[in-house]
Amino acid sequence: MINTVLTNVLAAITTMLMILSLIQAFGYRSRANTVYALSLVLLECAFLFYNIPSGLLPSPVPWLIVCMLSAAYFLQTVALRLMLGRTDCWPARFSVYAALCIIAVFFFWVFNLPHYWRSLSASAMISLAAAESLNALYTERTNFRGTLLIPVIVAYLLFLLAHAVRIVLVLATANTYQEFMGANAVTTGVFILTILFSVLSWGLFSILKTSILMEERDSQRAMLERLALTDKLTGIRNRNALDQILQSEMYAQERYRKNLSAILADIDFFKNVNDTWGHDTGDVVLKETAKRLAASIREADHLFRWGGEEFLIVLPETGLAGAVETAEKVRLAVSATPIVPVGTVTVSFGAASRDDGETEESWFRRLDRALYLAKQNGRNRVEAAAPAAASGHCLAPEIILGWKNEWDCGNATIDGEHRALVQAGNRLLNRLLDTGSPQALLAEVDSLLEQIAVHFSDEEAILRDAGYPGCDAHCMVHKGLMAAGGLFRDSICQGTGNAESWFHLLVDKIVHEHMLKEDTKFFPYLKK
Repeated sequence: MINTVLTNVLAAITTMLMILSLIQAFGYRSRANTVYALSLVLLECAFLFYNIPSGLLPSPVPWLIVCMLSAAYFLQTVALRLMLGRTDCWPARFSVYAALCIIAVFFFWVFNLPHYWRSLSASAMISLAAAESLNALYTERTNFRGTLLIPVIVAYLLFLLAHAVRIVLVLATANTYQEFMGANAVTTGVFILTILFSVLSWGLFSILKTSILMEERDSQRAMLERLALTDKLTGIRNRNALDQILQSEMYAQERYRKNLSAILADIDFFKNVNDTWGHDTGDVVLKETAKRLAASIREADHLFRWGGEEFLIVLPETGLAGAVETAEKVRLAVSATPIVPVGTVTVSFGAASRDDGETEESWFRRLDRALYLAKQNGRNRVEAAAPAAASGHCLAPEIILGWKNEWDCGNATIDGEHRALVQAGNRLLNRLLDTGSPQALLAEVDSLLEQIAVHFSDEEAILRDAGYPGCDAHCMVHKGLMAAGGLFRDSICQGTGNAESWFHLLVDKIVHEHMLKEDTKFFPYLKK
């Protein structure tokens, strides 16, 4: 009677666990939970058969129950392997186990062996399935958090021990062994053990699944953080990663009274690389430059891609002299070996040490100014920023792009306007580097653009009078520069215009590409 009650309880519990597993399978969209639910279906069918008197069952059915129990526990092992991400969820040896089980059961049925052979067969196959589960857990032990795996392994070991004890007891009482449903200590104990392990097994399976999902979530979160904080092209940290590190280093500087410096690096004539060899080659130059920068600094230093072709290095516990020394070391490392197909690539550097209590804005403004000084003074060099004043205003000298006499064309109007434009460009550049009224800045931009338009008009009239054959093409270049100036004005209105973009327009576009290249084409016609 007691065993009948226990089988009914076991069937009810198995039904409940099966429903929960199906809900999990639907919620997780998990094959592992689906297979686990299928194993519980087989267990439930086996337990329901136990309640039918053996005399009413066809002779193969009791042996079929052994196959159902064996299949159920091996399906739980398959579910575990699926959950652990194993690609070989049903290895070849499992097919061997299944074949041996079927052959043995068929043999026992044909020769009508005593009932205890059923118990021995079931316990042997269940123990084998538990051993396979232990093997899978141990092999994939690195997938689990902390000591979570220990209680799971202990539970499986206790289950194995219980079935080993059962096998010993069955063999010891083989001569007096009754029907499986007979009321004796062994069969009752087996039912109680099965009830406990069914609940425990489902609970452990759910806990392991949750643990793996949490690991996957943490792994995905870490991956997203890496993607958010890492520059995809160069593999170094980007500006998103800068804020946290910079605030931490500034706090450490103030708390422990240590030095803190930074280096801003800019690849020289990088636009020419893109224009000449294409953006793919430009990407190669960026990646190789980042690699050489990273190899030339200390482990404690922080390297970031600042934007475009600029890189930032933050140097903890380093004064200005150390920052300049590091920048010089990096400069030589970058230019030491040519980068195919571009050749030798050089970098300009600005270095600045943060003063006590100085704001990040003031520090980086001085750093910007030092970099522009390096560009102005010939590129491929290191410039150190002057220290900040007590008020926080920058004491660095103004950046001045000087005019050289060899740039004169010989026409007084054009030469005078060229000099005036460069001076006005210098004023605007230094205003951009300093904080000030946005309205005053915009007014200065408008004034300069008007001055450029007047110069272009005067120059075009002079070139037509001189009979310059390339006058029309030269006028088109002027229109392009005015359009670029208009875009720069728009960026000032939107709050995105900065010294870097104006420096590029003034030095690279207007002076280097236009005045020193395009304008020199008409010099011979003005000297006739």
